[in-house]
Amino acid sequence: MVSFITTIQTLIIVLSIFFLMKYLTILFIFEILISIGIFILIGIFILIYNIKFISNSISIIIIGVCSLLLVSIIFWIPLYDIILTSPLQGDVTIDIDNIYYRNDTPIPLSVQTTGPNSGIRIFLYNKERDSYFLTDHIYLESKHNLSTAKYGTNSILFGNSMGNGKFNVFIKSRQLPEGYYELICERTYDNKKSVESFYLLNTSKV
Repeated sequence: MVSFITTIQTLIIVLSIFFLMKYLTILFIFEILISIGIFILIGIFILIYNIKFISNSISIIIIGVCSLLLVSIIFWIPLYDIILTSPLQGDVTIDIDNIYYRNDTPIPLSVQTTGPNSGIRIFLYNKERDSYFLTDHIYLESKHNLSTAKYGTNSILFGNSMGNGKFNVFIKSRQLPEGYYELICERTYDNKKSVESFYLLNTSKV
């Protein structure tokens, strides 16, 4: 019976860790661990200095656990930036064929993300003189589904997920004026970005 309960507890712990690694960002997990550690340390401090009947052996165990938590926190802080920039976190890449386009056909582009499965946000900016103006933006979910194909806020961007971190997007260039444009793709998992640019030519002037 005891071994069965132990097995169930182990399974719950493993599933909990899997859930955290799959659905929560490392930044959020790190913050949770720090918060839990701080609360535990405060609780241990209160117990040690307010409950007089705690035996010496238990006090030693509590202090040992407290020290272990402190060492763990101190050890992970220098590695925090390394973890966030490691190859395991993946990357975001915008693939666009040219830097010049005409405004008589849709402009195709693809976005490839690696690492944790995540949706993306794409922003299209147009430069006018010394300022950039948001032309359109779109959010795409990570899983492919016919119902998830959508237009951007201003119906200029249109796209969908192809699955496995790939997204196909089209820009309706007929509605856009001639000029310089920038595309910014942002992964919702950790706000990691990729940027590309192109220049749109007016067909009537070419």
